[in-house]
Amino acid sequence: MITQASSNTYIAVDIGGTNTRLGLFESLDSTDFVVLAKFPTVQNYEEQIRQIVAAIQTAVEKTLRG
Repeated sequence: MITQASSNTYIAVDIGGTNTRLGLFESLDSTDFVVLAKFPTVQNYEEQIRQIVAAIQTAVEKTLRG
């Protein structure tokens, strides 16, 4: 679990044809990030969103900036 998320922490979500990836960025100007999750992309929209939300809730306990 990421417990040191600052008030300027951002999540990036990459939904690809094969895999979905989530990363945590401290700045929109930085290329440095922490990998939060990587899992297979599913074709069912609701299931895909559920998996993304669950991954974010599991990995980050503080409020995100964006």
